[in-house]
Amino acid sequence: MKSFKVIVPILCLLLFSFAAAQEDGPSNDAKEKYNAGITAAKAGNNAEAAKNFMAAVDLYPKYADAWIELGKVQYKQDKYTESEKSLMKGAEIDGTRSDAYFTLGLARLELKKYKLAEEALLKSLELDKGNTESQKALGLVYFEQDNWPKAIEYYGEYVKFSSNDAGSFVNLARAYKESGQLDKSETAYRQAIKADPKMAEAHFNLANLLRDQSKFNAAIGEYKAAIEADKKMTAAYYNLAVSYQSAENFADALQAYKDFVRVAGNERKYSNQVKKAKTLIPQIEEYLQNAEY
Repeated sequence: MKSFKVIVPILCLLLFSFAAAQEDGPSNDAKEKYNAGITAAKAGNNAEAAKNFMAAVDLYPKYADAWIELGKVQYKQDKYTESEKSLMKGAEIDGTRSDAYFTLGLARLELKKYKLAEEALLKSLELDKGNTESQKALGLVYFEQDNWPKAIEYYGEYVKFSSNDAGSFVNLARAYKESGQLDKSETAYRQAIKADPKMAEAHFNLANLLRDQSKFNAAIGEYKAAIEADKKMTAAYYNLAVSYQSAENFADALQAYKDFVRVAGNERKYSNQVKKAKTLIPQIEEYLQNAEY
């Protein structure tokens, strides 16, 4: 009986020591799984990486790094809800990781949780003021909510350091346009084109901006550039024809309308424009014939 009384305290002490060791950090097994996950992630094997990170947090639930890396991998797998949960757990354990809040913001952006995405991305910037990718993501958060002043603020800061990101310049240009700052919108579209001369969307949107200001000849050049970049951009053919007609260049307008009808084919979304073009084509042909006499 006496020996039992001695054994019990020793056993309790051993259990306490084991628990304390668990509190101090992950076990070697957990670290091994984590490292295997990192290796798999670097190799692009996201499924294997996620499997190992999950094993690591199962072995040590307070493994912040494993939760965060798991969340990143889940984001790459388009598992945005799971990514959000994993990253939140990681951030709760270690709130100093800017990358955790950044990816959390991206996951919430994909889930259209804009307010929560904003909070996470602002926290990411607070922890790492030089994180230009967080600025870009915040620009998109505000852009998706039609908050044009804020979109301009964050995209404007981002493109100062990322002059080759054509897509961000396009979004910045749209924000300027919606804010009524047409000159700045035009400048941003031209910066997008400088970054990617073959970006059909940038040429097309710039052309629309110019046409809306009755700058028809300039618009014509951009519509032609859009078509050159994307031969299947049906709307560009129609708007080109309209711009030629508005500039009273009827011969080129006639050809552009014919090109539009050919490219549009039986696309239902352009059925009204096709009908209008088919009505205008004989009218323009008649006008041109009469003009010859």
